[in-house]
Parts: sequence; C-alpha cells; structure tokens
Amino acid sequence: MVDKPLSDRLTSKTVKQSIISNISKDFNLTPLLAEAYFNQIKDYFLEHADIDISPGQFHYLAIEENEPAGKPVSLCKKVSVKLTLYNPEEDIPVYKKSGLQGLRQHKIVRISNEAIEQGGVLSYEDIAFILTSSVVTIKRDMSFMRRKRHRHPFSWLASPDGAWPNS
Repeated sequence: MVDKPLSDRLTSKTVKQSIISNISKDFNLTPLLAEAYFNQIKDYFLEHADIDISPGQFHYLAIEENEPAGKPVSLCKKVSVKLTLYNPEEDIPVYKKSGLQGLRQHKIVRISNEAIEQGGVLSYEDIAFILTSSVVTIKRDMSFMRRKRHRHPFSWLASPDGAWPNS
C-alpha cells in the first residue's frame, strides 16, 4: 500500500500543482478556483499553441473566417494557423523563373490558402507584416494577380459568384 502523505507530497511537487498554488496565493483564491483558472488557461494555450511546426513554418494568429468585416480586430475571435514562409522545393524554382516579385506573389497565395484551409483569414496588413513588405506592395501584387486572372481563393476579394471585383 502506498503511503498517503508521501503520495500527497509528491503530487504537490508537480508543475501543475506549483502553478495552481501560485495562482491561489497571487490572486487570493481557493485551491479549487485556482485549479479551475489553471485548467481554463491551459485549454487556451493548447488551442493556440498545439501546432506541429516544420522548418520554414511558423504559427500565426489569424482572424476566424466567420468574423464579420468591419468588426474591431481586438473583438474578433482568432485562430492559430500554421503558415509556410519558406519551402525551397517550391520557392527556388519560382524565384528563378519570376524573380522577387513572382516569389512574393507566390507566397501571398500560399499563406492565404493555408490560413483559409485552417479556418482563418489574413488581412493585407497581416500579409505585409509576414512578408516584411508594405501594405501598398501587397495591394499592388493582389491587383496584378487579379488583372492577370490568376486563380487564388481570396474569399474576401471575390464576389459570391467567384468573380473578382474590378477595383
């Protein structure tokens, strides 16, 4: 039979119990409430940080795809998405054929598709930040791709029938 006091002491030495104890002391909460807060916060972290990342990829908080346009970003639900910034098998041939502008446009399409596939959307500002470019440059690239009728699933640019807007 296991010694109950010894078992309790060992359990109290876990990282989880240490954090719960700190929450309880720091916020003057009962251990039960501190554990409830811990579990809720743990779930938030798992929801946003449990993404398997490969070399060349990173995770980014995108706006959830069902959020209405015009809603303040601070009030929008966000989702963690895994985006690929660098994929040498794709990127090097594109760079050789189309140069930096073509590579940037290729990455715009790729990261936008990846976000959409994972239930998120990226704004012009997000894309510009990710690609270390300006919003003006991203808008210019998007306009160029629309004029050239490149097929890309930018749901926030397409009309309900799938046609691209003229502007």
